[in-house]
Amino acid sequence: MPARPPDISVALAKQPAAVRDNTRVIFITTAPERDTPTSLRKWLKSFGPNSTGLSGDLAPRS
Repeated sequence: MPARPPDISVALAKQPAAVRDNTRVIFITTAPERDTPTSLRKWLKSFGPNSTGLSGDLAPRS
């Protein structure tokens, strides 16, 4: 089951700096029309420098 972003923020905030520094958050969106690179960048900053955002769609590839 995917973790929800608020759950991730709370869990990371409770961890020692060594754990936070070695944790990578990868957010994958399937709504690129809503989650633009600019909005993702701004939102991901709340997780710190160890976060990455990816986007795509659910259309099957042939």
